[in-house]
Amino acid sequence: MKVSIFENYKSAGKEVEIDYVEEAIRTGSGFSATIEKIREINQSNTDAANDLKKTLPGITFCGIFKKRESKSLIKSTGLIILDFDGLADSLDVGRKTFMADPYVYMLFVSPRGNGLKIVFRIPEVKDDKEFKTYFFALHKKYPQADPSGKDIARFCFVSYDPEIYVNYGSELWEERISEGKKDPNQPIHAIRTDFKKLSVGVQMIDNAEVGNRNNTILKAGRLMGGYIASGELNEMDVLDICQRAIERKDPHDSRVNFNTFCRGMENGKQEPLTSDEVKELEIEVKIGKIDYLLDDVSDQIDEIYENGLTRGFPTGWSHIDLYYSIRMGFTTYIYGAPSTGKTIWWFNVLVNLSISNGHKHLIYSPETGDASEIYSTLIQVYAQGDITNTYRNQINKIQRDEAKKFIADHFIIISTDETDTELSVKDFLNYIDVLENKHKIKFDTVTIDPWNELLHDDKSRDDITLNRELKEVRVNARKHKRHICVITHTRDLKPMGYDEFGTAIYPFPTAHDVASGQVWYRKGFMMLAFYRHFVLDGYNEVKIGKDRFFHKSALLIRVQKFKPEGSGKRGEIEFRYHPELHRFSDNMGVMAHLNDYKKEEDLSEIPF
Repeated sequence: MKVSIFENYKSAGKEVEIDYVEEAIRTGSGFSATIEKIREINQSNTDAANDLKKTLPGITFCGIFKKRESKSLIKSTGLIILDFDGLADSLDVGRKTFMADPYVYMLFVSPRGNGLKIVFRIPEVKDDKEFKTYFFALHKKYPQADPSGKDIARFCFVSYDPEIYVNYGSELWEERISEGKKDPNQPIHAIRTDFKKLSVGVQMIDNAEVGNRNNTILKAGRLMGGYIASGELNEMDVLDICQRAIERKDPHDSRVNFNTFCRGMENGKQEPLTSDEVKELEIEVKIGKIDYLLDDVSDQIDEIYENGLTRGFPTGWSHIDLYYSIRMGFTTYIYGAPSTGKTIWWFNVLVNLSISNGHKHLIYSPETGDASEIYSTLIQVYAQGDITNTYRNQINKIQRDEAKKFIADHFIIISTDETDTELSVKDFLNYIDVLENKHKIKFDTVTIDPWNELLHDDKSRDDITLNRELKEVRVNARKHKRHICVITHTRDLKPMGYDEFGTAIYPFPTAHDVASGQVWYRKGFMMLAFYRHFVLDGYNEVKIGKDRFFHKSALLIRVQKFKPEGSGKRGEIEFRYHPELHRFSDNMGVMAHLNDYKKEEDLSEIPF
């Protein structure tokens, strides 16, 4: 008999004999030390134990797969595995009990050391649907088993148990129950499910934040268990829908989190929440947690005391990094007149972040062009050359292909140019989650360029609408620990004078030069104002005022707001744009790319 084994959670599977798995678990060959470490730290640091467990190989006992998903089933093994968790104090009793069961084929201790893995033999099945009929029947006999075992592609981390039990003469389990069939002996199952109440549990799972995730999921399970006990929810509906929500929330820890949910559910069925507790939870789900005791954030305060306020990721230019950095969970607002270089400078930042940190980005920038044009711009920024040879610095095919691969690995573009689609702010933010699930990616940054390309509510006053929408952006950044950059244009400004050639000189923009600027300023964390003076063709530099000269490729960026206090500082930074390289250098002459810092003097032959 063969099963599939996977080197890790994401690797491709390979076929091995079940005897090989048995011997590996018995001897702990190559991983016994890791498992013993997991068991040692499990009680004191569950998260660390989880992370360590993810490094272990895994087995799909129930089927042979190349890819670990039910639709990729190659062949059923005729096995099914049930998990029995929370047996730390009664492992020996549990072991003896199941060893007496004639249907048990294999039994061993879980990697954490607080549960048992029980393998049964069943007839070979053709698909996951047929597999579930045997699971439901077994779960009826063993209701204390983890319900997540109903997936034929169930991933079981390898364990270490010198006393593994194998009964080669075990009986074949043949009893089946069709999915959704109601057991008259289990009145806790509702005939119909109140999906409004079920949605409360799903929202609690969706809102579970790192640091309090385990407790929130446990409470969600307990609430759902109470509704099951009162006949308002069907247990199978709860298990199916909430398991999907947990897998969507955190695919890597889905199994652990689902076990936590099931423990809460079983507790809730026996000891439902009081009406006051239910009311409190339902309100918290509706408006979120808004009350905090100091104890809730004590660790964060200690962290600030020891290390100061957290700075974000460097932009790639040492000078501006003194004033500004990319902080996850925060927003940047960039504003300035059209054609001042806002978009191309920000694209430089995104490429720098990907090169230095592997960050992944989502860009919505319809004014830059369609998807092919935006990708081309990013390729030019990465390759430090031109695709079209406009500036006599065309990259070769090897450079082009390298750049294409890099950009493909780190960027996804939203383009609505070929459709009549108009995205509202809420739709856009929701679509980010859809894309992350679709492409199996976590976006570190999201760019909206410009803000007015999104569809905005015209039923309320502009400032009221803007206030609500910018808050939605801020909450989204916080909730998903991503950085969101919003680029917008200023209104037409009045000139404050003229240069030596008679060209109008405009003032440096502020947030108040943007429509509903007061709202932008109140809601902003990091605010960058962009300024460029347009020099006449044929001249490299013009005189502005008594003693200031402005280069034709110069871009001035002024950090006008930073929040919270200490995370940045006000200041003005000058950049030079090198058009044939599609890159910027700062006023210290630094151009970041591939960790190769080039000095401005090395670019002295570049014409501007």
